[in-house]
Amino acid sequence: MIQKPYEAAVLVTPGPHGHSEEIKKLLEEDWDKLIEGKGGDRLRMVENSTGSYSNSYFFGITPVYLYFFNDKKISASKSLKDLEVGAQETLVLNGWKREDIRDMLQALLP
Repeated sequence: MIQKPYEAAVLVTPGPHGHSEEIKKLLEEDWDKLIEGKGGDRLRMVENSTGSYSNSYFFGITPVYLYFFNDKKISASKSLKDLEVGAQETLVLNGWKREDIRDMLQALLP
């Protein structure tokens, strides 16, 4: 488990219809409050509509990634590959509970 604070995080989802119920609840019920508390320059969500993780679909898994960064501002123009390569920590959130993701973001983005 990650224990050190980071300056920014990016949640990468598979698109509007590929979310698990837990991710869907997080985005519907908690995301705006997290953005308000942490700032839009420190916490972002990106939809992966390019299919660059298409191999994961073969196994019936829709991957949701959370990338953590030491830089406070993450450029909105960064590609998914740039985010992946530049991240200091990467988590795959499949199977995580909404409350655990929310609490982790609150703790790790001071």
